[in-house]
Amino acid sequence: MTQEHLYSSDSAATAEILFRMHYKDMYRMAYTLLHDAEESRDVVQSVFLQLIDRRVAIEPQTARSYLLTATRHACLNLMSRKKTEERMQRLYPRELEVLSLPAEEQEQRWRAINRFIDEGLTPQTSRVLRLCYDKGLSYREAADELGISVAAVNKHMVQALRKLRERFNPTAP
Repeated sequence: MTQEHLYSSDSAATAEILFRMHYKDMYRMAYTLLHDAEESRDVVQSVFLQLIDRRVAIEPQTARSYLLTATRHACLNLMSRKKTEERMQRLYPRELEVLSLPAEEQEQRWRAINRFIDEGLTPQTSRVLRLCYDKGLSYREAADELGISVAAVNKHMVQALRKLRERFNPTAP
């Protein structure tokens, strides 16, 4: 089997060969960006899983570059999601108080929030919010899935969060 054939194959065997050849460099890049061994391993693994799922054809001369770029993008997406989560925790500390409520009250509050998302937001705003928070997609990924611009995703997210804050935390800034 030639190297060119290996790289153009759509099998898990190709991913395994690429994994063995490039894992260390990909892990090093991820660790440099994330400073966390477990997250770095997870990111590299997710890059290879996407490679298998999407059946990406990679040229031998660009495989290393492609994989390192994919790793860097996956790290940046993870860092962006983490930064958003941290901002949400700072902006909405009251939501964290929900966790200290009895289980039944927590459940009622989450049901009310979910009901509001389904009934109090436009269908498109609800879809955007669920893709970004429930599925953990980046704004770019949500935009691609819905066939809209990243700016439109941002607009829907701002609108959704503002309405949720007004409804469930009216004293928040």
